[in-house]
Formats: sequence, C-alpha cells, structure tokens
Amino acid sequence: MAKYRVTEAQLQKIFEDIETKRLSEMDNYNYPEGSDTPNAPWNQKDTHKEGEYVAGDYEIVSSNRGEYLLKNKQTGQVLYTINDVWDSYENGDSEDIMDVLEDYLDIEQEEDADEDGYYMTNASDWKDYIDSNNILDALASYMNNSTKNGENLNIVDGEKWQDGDGKFLLVTPESIGEVMDDKLKADASKLLGLS
Repeated sequence: MAKYRVTEAQLQKIFEDIETKRLSEMDNYNYPEGSDTPNAPWNQKDTHKEGEYVAGDYEIVSSNRGEYLLKNKQTGQVLYTINDVWDSYENGDSEDIMDVLEDYLDIEQEEDADEDGYYMTNASDWKDYIDSNNILDALASYMNNSTKNGENLNIVDGEKWQDGDGKFLLVTPESIGEVMDDKLKADASKLLGLS
C-alpha cells in the first residue's frame, strides 16, 4: 500500500475549496435567508394572463362604476356604454361584459391539473380582480379589433338606446341626457364642445 504525504499547504487548499463550494451552494445568489422556499416572491410564477392590446382609432376617455366613455380619434365621435347592455341570458347560460372582453383583459390565473399534467387556467374568481378602468382599456381594444375585422359595433342613437337596442350610444347634444354618471356627462360635454 502506497503512502501519501499531504503537506499543510495542500490540506489548507482542500479545506478552502470545500468551504468556497459550500458557500456558493448556500449563497443562493445573495437572496435573504428562506429564499430557497417556494413561497419566496422571486420563486412565484406569473399569475396573470395579459390581454390582447389592439391599437386603432378608438381611445379611452373615462369610466366610473360600470359606465364607459370612449372617443373615435378620426371622426371625433363620442361613444358611451354601460355594463347592463352586455348582459345576455341564453339557454341557461349568462354572459356579461367581462365574458365578452375576456381576450382583452389581464386575467388572474391559477394552476390546475389533469391526466396530462399541470397547466394554468383562469382563476375561478378572476372577475373580482377587474375594475372599470380595466374594462375601459379592454373596450378600446375590442372596438379597434372589431373595426379592423369589419364587424358592426352596434352604435345607436338616443331613441334606439332608450328602446334597449345597441351596445354603444352615439353621444350627441341631443342624446347626452342618456349618460347617467355626472362625471362622464361632464367629460362628454367637454368633448362635444358644450361646456
């Protein structure tokens, strides 16, 4: 059996290498203690799906509690809509404005699993995270996309709006009284040059 002699300098080098390796494994990229747990913020997965943004002639003006005001940059038309005109009930299924605009909204996601593995899906309470400003942004993208695809936006005048027809009211000096929210009415008045 051969004998090996290790000098003190070699032994010191071995211990230094071991210590350096241990520190680099435990350093965890200089994150604070506990960062190697799945609950650490930097270990969290992105929990929302970004909605589609579509640029075009329609731009946001303002919103308040389920009422929305938008403007066409090219024509200067001011359009108004409310949550209620988007509600529909067919064959036992209901749909609201958030269902219609789902492709254009940033939606909270949660992990789910089936026989094929794990995947991300809309959180069961995703609508609780959506506010009027989110819907207003989504409406502008929806309108721009619909216009680019040659779809009818279902814009009506004040008389048809009162009859429950249409998705968007064309706001004019004659129909401005249909805008329920005072803030939106004031914004529309400014855009129409009435104040």
